[in-house]
Amino acid sequence: MFLDCISLEEVNISGATTIGSEAFKGCLSLREFDLTNVTKVENNAFSYSGLYSLDVPEGCNFGATLMDCPDLKCLVIGKLSSGNATFQNLPNLEKLEIVSVAEDRRDYDFCMIARVMVGFGERKGVIKIDCGLPHLMIQNAPWLKRLEINDVIKNILIHSDAVPAEVAVSSVEDYLQCTFHNNNTPGHYAKNTAIDFYVGDELVRNLEIPAGSDIKPYVFAGMAFDKVTFLDGEGKTSVGEYAFANDTRLRDLEFAGGISSLGEMSFSGTGVESVTLPEVLSSIGPRLFRGCSRLRKVVFPHNLGYLPYQTVDYCPKLEQLIIPEGVTGAGYYVYSDSEGAQLSLISLPSTFKSFYSGAYPTFLNLPNDVEILCWASTPPGGNLDNFTGNTVHVPVGCKDAYLNSKIWAGANIIDDLVIDVDVRADDSSIEIEVPVNPGISAAAQVTSYEVECSIVREGVDDEPVGTYIFDGDGNLAQQKAMASAAGMVTLRIVGLSPDTRYRYAVKGFTADRDLVYADGSIVTTPDISTAIGEVEADTLDPDDCYDLMGRKVDIRHAHGIIVVSKGRKFYLR
Repeated sequence: MFLDCISLEEVNISGATTIGSEAFKGCLSLREFDLTNVTKVENNAFSYSGLYSLDVPEGCNFGATLMDCPDLKCLVIGKLSSGNATFQNLPNLEKLEIVSVAEDRRDYDFCMIARVMVGFGERKGVIKIDCGLPHLMIQNAPWLKRLEINDVIKNILIHSDAVPAEVAVSSVEDYLQCTFHNNNTPGHYAKNTAIDFYVGDELVRNLEIPAGSDIKPYVFAGMAFDKVTFLDGEGKTSVGEYAFANDTRLRDLEFAGGISSLGEMSFSGTGVESVTLPEVLSSIGPRLFRGCSRLRKVVFPHNLGYLPYQTVDYCPKLEQLIIPEGVTGAGYYVYSDSEGAQLSLISLPSTFKSFYSGAYPTFLNLPNDVEILCWASTPPGGNLDNFTGNTVHVPVGCKDAYLNSKIWAGANIIDDLVIDVDVRADDSSIEIEVPVNPGISAAAQVTSYEVECSIVREGVDDEPVGTYIFDGDGNLAQQKAMASAAGMVTLRIVGLSPDTRYRYAVKGFTADRDLVYADGSIVTTPDISTAIGEVEADTLDPDDCYDLMGRKVDIRHAHGIIVVSKGRKFYLR
């Protein structure tokens, strides 16, 4: 009707209820339009016009396309009609708000906002979505300051040229139901930009995640939190890939509730300094803490079976890498050395069997001054890992096995690790493996053992220590026998002197006190002044515990670290 009427400045259509497609297209002098009584506006009705602002009431079903309005500053749409919506080439748009959508809008209908807010030179643009859109895409909006999401948007795609300075939501619970498409998300491209997160008008620095939440990929990437707490309650929380990636402000993670999974790179590039992952966690995604430049310490749970590739890669301030019991292998580049790296210790558990066997090593460019504790009796194998020049501590009696292994042969092997649940700083022990039934007859079942023990003195008589009585299960007083081969038990005598030669004579008796077994030998107890014992924290003096750099350690809630107490080293389980 008024197509390309470039001189039209004002129009009064108070009786009209429908504005047809392209009705005022090209009306470059038209600055405002009253839609009070209008119930329907079709596609492109005001495209290429000179409107300054357009307020579409909720009773009006607005057609889904508006393009090339260079002077439009404010667009409020009370109800967006069904079909694909495009708002494009609105360079001076300062505010776009969509209040509601038509009930017949389809799940596959998308809303694209492109090349808007490009003419300011400062961040002041606002996009506000108050309704549940199925698909939202924003691109080329360089001066977008604030993105407000007040409902659940099923699929959000934000390009790198439309990263907002602020994201505001009506509630964390609703926002967690939104899904970001692939790797396009507010923070994925914003490695040098901290996005402020608001709930309503309140700036959130300490984020609390409700228990049982499903945190979808990318939703908090690049945002600026100081602390994230995963609350306790019913259900376990899952964390998707890249969920908090590149939040360089983030320093503190607290896992108060159950966590079922942590996705790939979910905390990569963050500013976390010390992390204790929850024990209920049984698996983690690759590159979990990759590029965390402030990370000094991470305590892994004991339920992990495998440490994925690049878990703590490019973490130059990491001081110790303690891999917990239960882990049997690791991926490539779990840790890569970099200039100024502070890593001093790697501890591998007794369950560890192999490094990465592909084309890359598990540890890349490992310096010779990194000390390694390997608790596995059988040397772990691998392909490209090489520990030549490193000092490697292994279990007592396993030195030759490590020296005969390709990847360990060039290391300085010291067999001084003692896996001893009851070790103390001032005692040692000997262990004697004896048969339950010596095989003399079926009735020759041993029900008690007597062990005479003495200290071997050179050139003089032995110095008696005493006689120890064990039952048929190998129990002495309240102590239990250690696990042993089938048909055998281990008699364990504690409280002896370290680095001392002892002679023992053991006798086994049946219930009728028939002697059916006898044996004896000379053994030397470990030198616990140099051995590294595995202990619980509560067995040590809390006022006399230091890390390997001589700094005092609070061990009340510590585990998975190496400490020095009373002149010797301990690994805290």
